[in-house]
Amino acid sequence: MEGYTKAQQDALCLLRTVDQVCAQENIRYSLAGIALVWQEYGFDFDRLNPNVLSVCLLYEDYVRLTELLERRKSILGIVVANHGNRENFDTLSTWIFREEECLLPAGRGGDEIYYRTPLFIQPVYYAGRTERDYKKAEKEIAAVFRLLNARAPLPHKRWFSGLRKKYGRMRGRIYRSQRIKKNPSIGELNRKLAERSGDRGGGDRAGDGRAGGDGESGMEEGYLIFRNEGGRISKLSVDEFQVRRVRFMSVDTYVFADSRKIVERNYPHLLTPPDRKVSDLLLQGGKNLRKVQLIQLEMMAEIDRICRKYGLKYNIAFGTLLGAVRHKGFIPWDDDADINMPYEDYEKLKQVMEQEIDHEKYYFRVQEKEADCNITYAHLKRNGTVYTKPGREGFRYHPGVYIDIVPIFNGAPNLLLHSIQTRICWFFRTACWAHMGAEGEKNHWKKRYYRMLAKIGNKRAYRLFIKFASMCRHKRGKMLFLNGLDRSPYNIAFVRRECYDQPIELEFEGHLFYAPADYGHVLEYCYGKDYMMYPPLIKRKPKNNVVVRLEVSGGDE
Repeated sequence: MEGYTKAQQDALCLLRTVDQVCAQENIRYSLAGIALVWQEYGFDFDRLNPNVLSVCLLYEDYVRLTELLERRKSILGIVVANHGNRENFDTLSTWIFREEECLLPAGRGGDEIYYRTPLFIQPVYYAGRTERDYKKAEKEIAAVFRLLNARAPLPHKRWFSGLRKKYGRMRGRIYRSQRIKKNPSIGELNRKLAERSGDRGGGDRAGDGRAGGDGESGMEEGYLIFRNEGGRISKLSVDEFQVRRVRFMSVDTYVFADSRKIVERNYPHLLTPPDRKVSDLLLQGGKNLRKVQLIQLEMMAEIDRICRKYGLKYNIAFGTLLGAVRHKGFIPWDDDADINMPYEDYEKLKQVMEQEIDHEKYYFRVQEKEADCNITYAHLKRNGTVYTKPGREGFRYHPGVYIDIVPIFNGAPNLLLHSIQTRICWFFRTACWAHMGAEGEKNHWKKRYYRMLAKIGNKRAYRLFIKFASMCRHKRGKMLFLNGLDRSPYNIAFVRRECYDQPIELEFEGHLFYAPADYGHVLEYCYGKDYMMYPPLIKRKPKNNVVVRLEVSGGDE
């Protein structure tokens, strides 16, 4: 498989394994979802996310295949995961992974699979004879997943959010209350759909029908239904489940005989390929993501050492705090680390960093040091690495793996002044990164707006940002956060000074870092009351599109 990335190789090996088992056991399957689209339309495979490849099988074949894979997993060198053997695994499908070395410490084995490339094996259920039967099955599936994915909305924004958003928040609360009351189950949904599939009758299995034959001629007419990992519910007629042999990348496999018709009906949203290559974090596999996390952990420990030495206050924040509480370490699909500091401690840290850090290993990034710096806070970066968004090669800045170090400012004496100050600072914060933001912006009008803001200059915009952000000199219990969130919290747990004056220590990847004592209310503000729930499976992957190189030469820029 020369020329393929690590994740692509893993996905293709899994596909070959499934194909071989199906061939031995006379089981019919087809590529499904985005893999089917890419195969049918011949799109550039460099833009295909190898972490979402899937196959689908009629339900009885799905049961046979998953049982065979479970029995032979040690021989095949795979891990089999589904709602029956994994917690927080809300899907009708079975996922398989290549068995590899453990990347996480003991006690965190449940998170290990999220660092590996999966292949989705999706059951196709019989939905009934008529269009009405199909619609009923479709609503049944959609209703269960709607409740399973219901989360408490984030605390309300102080700014007017519009009727549509207010309606969405209200609907979210209703679905969440129904989830708590009804306690929907993937197992129960699967049982109902399986009973319908088992009761259809007629399934004469003489012959394999792989190349479009009539091996299933005894099956009654009607419709088939399955749900892919992106939440799309797909529709087939019984007679459409005929397959033909094709070459997919470097693997011989099967697709539906009339795949173009099926694609146009079920996946019209996938007919336009992405305009850029998939993130290196997805192409290179989870081992590289773990390396990024461990580099970030090393830098977090360095900041912690310096802060403890000089008595500086800080807290881990956002996904880093959530990871400490929910996972005792990094969220498995998280690719950044966040630290918040009171502004006065942040300024002291800037003064001591140059004398404390090992300049062969680290680079402390602030506005004053880089011509094209686009942030209003600081980064600690690892030399000899690249971790940056594509298309930024022409900018003058350090591109390495980093952690965010964000100042929290003194709060305003009242809500009115707080609101005015926040709006002004948000404007100049946007102007700081507008020269970079305009390059990657697709919307014509936003691009023009960013280019107009960029004329202010990132250095001047930063000076004005700091001037207004630090205008309140009096230390109050309430503080002001100006980076990252699109909300402006006022006098709540997230921005209380006691978070920094009276912190606690939380374990994170075997280290102890400072965190707010009232971390529950802080996380509720950031992620809602259901912050301990895992997100839907399809969202458990790195979100940033980045270029990554971890073994390159070079030092400070």
